[in-house]
Amino acid sequence: MRNKAVLEVCAFHIDSCIIAERCGALRVELCDNPIEGGTTPSYGTIKQVREKIYIKLYPLLRPRSGNYFYSDEEFDILKEDIEICKQLECDGISVGVSKINAEIDIERLKRIVEWAGPMGVTCNRVFDCSPDPFKALEVLIADVNACLHPVKKVLLMMLPTS
Repeated sequence: MRNKAVLEVCAFHIDSCIIAERCGALRVELCDNPIEGGTTPSYGTIKQVREKIYIKLYPLLRPRSGNYFYSDEEFDILKEDIEICKQLECDGISVGVSKINAEIDIERLKRIVEWAGPMGVTCNRVFDCSPDPFKALEVLIADVNACLHPVKKVLLMMLPTS
C-alpha cells in the first residue's frame, strides 16, 4: 500500500485558511506575527477560522517571539490558551517549550500534552533550537503526535545507506 502525502499549511489569516482547505490541505497551523516567527493568534481569529473551515485546525501557541524558554507566567498563558482551543473545538495545538539551555523541557511538555487531551499536540520549531536533535527526537516520539519538518531531516540522517 502506498503512503499518501498529507498537506499541512501554515496560515497567518483567515483567507489563507479558506484557500488552503479549497486546495486540498488536510490541516492548518494558524499563526500570527509572521515577522516574529509566529505567535498565538487572537481568540477572535481562532473562532472565525474554526467556523469557516472543516479541516483540522492547530493554532500555534506561543505567547511571544524569541526563544521557547518561558517564565511561569508565560507558561500559565499557554495553559489558558489550551483551554480556549478546547472550547473552540480545535483539533490540536502546535507548541514547544525549552529549558534555558535550549533542550526541550520534557516535564513542561508532558503537562501541556495532559492539558491538551484529547486534542493533538505538534511540536513546533523549538526542535530546530535543540542542541542535540537525536535526543530531542527521542523525547518527542514518546510524548507528542507530530513534529514539524525538521524531524524528516533527522530521520533521513538515521536511515542506513546501503
